[in-house]
Formats: sequence, structure tokens, C-alpha cells
Amino acid sequence: MESFLSIDILHSMGFKSVGDNVLISSKASFYGISQISLGSNVRIDDFCVLSAGQEGIRIGRNVHIGIMSSLIGADKIELENFCTLSSRVAIYSSSDNFNGEYMISPTLPEKYTNVINGVVSLKKHVVIGSGTVILPGVTVGEGTAVGALSLISKDLEPFSIYAGNPIKLLKPTRSKRIFELEKLYLDSEKFKKAIQMLPFFQNILSVYRLIGQSHGIFFNSQDTRQLEIRKLTFAKQSYWVITNEVAKELCYRVILLHLTMNVKCDLK
Repeated sequence: MESFLSIDILHSMGFKSVGDNVLISSKASFYGISQISLGSNVRIDDFCVLSAGQEGIRIGRNVHIGIMSSLIGADKIELENFCTLSSRVAIYSSSDNFNGEYMISPTLPEKYTNVINGVVSLKKHVVIGSGTVILPGVTVGEGTAVGALSLISKDLEPFSIYAGNPIKLLKPTRSKRIFELEKLYLDSEKFKKAIQMLPFFQNILSVYRLIGQSHGIFFNSQDTRQLEIRKLTFAKQSYWVITNEVAKELCYRVILLHLTMNVKCDLK
């Protein structure tokens, strides 16, 4: 058996939506699947459980849900782009009332129980450490990191570091360099996708000439330096980036023109 489900199986399972390059373990479980949306470049590992209620579960792009994690509840659960859940993280948008005034069990009729529901929202670039539990009605602010074995029962401020049970603020500021890396990554992804979508672009010079021709401008081979394609390296990873903002915008317009009007080009 393959470790991850095939594209055909993913699209036959009944998700509300599925992005590109989604990797889901064949050992993960899904309930209320028609209310679950998955962005591109999502990875869900072994023995994870996603159980969506009517309000659904929405997973953004480039989100990783580590082994044995669970997202469960009747209210909405949202993980925005670039969130990471380590192993055994549990997120609940529903919880029973434990004060003794009501019974507790999904086997009982609702009149005997008092289930509390609340939206759970993890903003962009949130990192949740292993074994952490998140209770209903919580918002974790953008860029915040939470240490292992924490209990989150209240909203957390953005770009901070928390840990503990009860949760405590350890550091009020966290680096925002991730925004620079995000931009580099997204530009690199757009550039790679552009080349894939336009197979008749044989090289960068051809791209540049087409950009010019589409605006009534013609260039010779010496002008390619104006496009400013540069290879940048961060954390041992390389990214090809169009650094000239005007050329970048023109390139995207040409791509859009090709996709919407099926324009064919002679690039001899």
C-alpha cells in the first residue's frame, strides 16, 4: 500500500475542495468530509483524524498536520497558510460541560448534555508543539509559536512564544523574517508554475521577448539582463526570483493572457 493517497483517490473521496500537491496518509481518517477544504501543498500524516461539523474544517496552503493529531468539533476549525501542527496535537471546536449539571456522552440525546461550541482559528505561520490541546473559541495570532504539552484555552497574541499548562507567555516578540521567506517562496512557486504552464517558452530570453512584444517593445539579446533573474539561497535552499517588479508584473499579465485567451506565440 502506498504511504500517501493517489490524486484519483483524493478527488473521489468527496472533499469540499482539494488543492494541488496534497499528501494525505492512507492511514488518516476523515468524517464530514464534504465540509473539509484542503489548500495546496498540504500534508496530513498517519493516524490523524479530521471530523468536521456543519461549519467545516478549512486548511490553508502549505499546512502540515503531524502524526496522530486530531481536529474535531461541530463549529468551524481554520488553519491558515503555513501553519504547522506537531505530533499528537488535539484541536476541539466542541467540548462537554464538566460542572456536573449535565451528562457527558455522545451516546445520549442532546437534552441530557450541554455541548459548548466555538470557532478555533490558527492564523498564518502558527506553530503548535507536540501534545498540545486547543479548546473551543480560541484564536492563535499570526506567527505565534506554542511549546509542547501546552493547554490553550484563551486567545494568544500574534508573533509571541507561549508554553505550559496553564498557558504562559514566554517571549512577547518572535522574528518576522518568515514574511521575507514567504515572499521568496511564493515568487519562486509562481515562476515555476509559469514555466510549466507555458511550455513554448524555451528559455528566459524567449519569455522576455514575448513580454516586450506584447507591449510593442522589441529587445536584443543584450537586454536580457534587465529582467534580473537571480538565484537566492536561504537555509540551504535555492530560489529563482524575478527581482525587477515591472518585468515581474508584465510576465504575470502575459501568463494570464495565455490562460484566458489561449494565445499562441511564435518565438523563433
